[in-house]
Amino acid sequence: MTVAVSDVSVTATGDGYRVRLTSRTNTWYGGPAEGNETATIVHGDGAHIPVAYHLTDGRLVRAEGGYDATPTVGPAAGRTVRCFD
Repeated sequence: MTVAVSDVSVTATGDGYRVRLTSRTNTWYGGPAEGNETATIVHGDGAHIPVAYHLTDGRLVRAEGGYDATPTVGPAAGRTVRCFD
């Protein structure tokens, strides 16, 4: 699986930075080949998902929107993915 990132923007805020981007996953699966047959390769493109991060001195918060929704992210919104000492 690979992850493609596009539409990246970084904005300074009063307490850190807000990063917005669009994420998409791509997957490939290869079925086994038997005898002299050729293996089957299946490719799938994931949906474009809007993602936002809020980075402060103390933590990194991540929020994910719906397929066409802009996520709201801030110190009180989203999921904390990392805390810093």
